[in-house]
Amino acid sequence: ILPQWRLTLRGWTQHLTHPPTMVATDPRQLFWDDRRFAQLRLEGGSPKLNGYLALTHRRSDNDIRAIELTSNMIVVGGSWQASKRLNLFAEYAYESWKAKSEMTQFPTLDNFVPNSRVTTVGLSWSVDRRTFLSAAFTEFVTHNDNPLLLRDGNYRGRFWTANLHYRFP
Repeated sequence: ILPQWRLTLRGWTQHLTHPPTMVATDPRQLFWDDRRFAQLRLEGGSPKLNGYLALTHRRSDNDIRAIELTSNMIVVGGSWQASKRLNLFAEYAYESWKAKSEMTQFPTLDNFVPNSRVTTVGLSWSVDRRTFLSAAFTEFVTHNDNPLLLRDGNYRGRFWTANLHYRFP
């Protein structure tokens, strides 16, 4: 697009044409016969400030069992070189799921697939020639219908991560 920006589009598709024979009570296949993937990615910036945006679509099908599983994801992030010694970064990701199966009465497969979001902010600091510090905060949240009313059916986690590195003389 511009000298400092790159736009990438990639994708693939797979189709199973000769499935193996299933030896079970229900002889219908237990694996995906169609899978698709597409991603659009924009990234770039300057040496001090850069960012990225990724849009991803995945779909898996089992046609014999009438099952479809679809995931759509958006990720946006970037980093800023605030000084020679300090770098700040952030990222946000959201993933939504959709599922369909031959079961149409509640609970359906779609009630169990969780949407999720992840937010991360952090820094890397070169204190001096021998000492390095990095720290990050991450929040992870899942959300589904929780049809079984499980106590941990949806999850929210907050994590602090710190790393101190020192090079001995």
